[in-house]
Amino acid sequence: MLTVSVMNALFNAPVGLYPQEAHTMNKIQIDLKVSTPADIQSLPMIDYTVLYAMIKEVMQAPHKTLETIVTAVYHKVKALHKETSVSIHVRKLNPPISGILDYTEVSFAD
Repeated sequence: MLTVSVMNALFNAPVGLYPQEAHTMNKIQIDLKVSTPADIQSLPMIDYTVLYAMIKEVMQAPHKTLETIVTAVYHKVKALHKETSVSIHVRKLNPPISGILDYTEVSFAD
């Protein structure tokens, strides 16, 4: 199994249900892992710069929820790498919640 990862990609993006979040922006952190069966003698190529570009493109659009980010990234990766397993973690750092916490997170893995 070969796994290529893009970890802790950080974006300031208009993500959230509250109207002010479109203007104040939120820090969003994304981890993406793409895995495929592989033989050590002939490892396939999964370009991590392309994976990052996919994430960046998704993050340029406004999103109401972290789930929509997960879904958009997943579909972009699977369109290019159909025979892979994908794991995505999307975190909103310092979310607008009254309480002490580092982040909220939505994850998906197939």
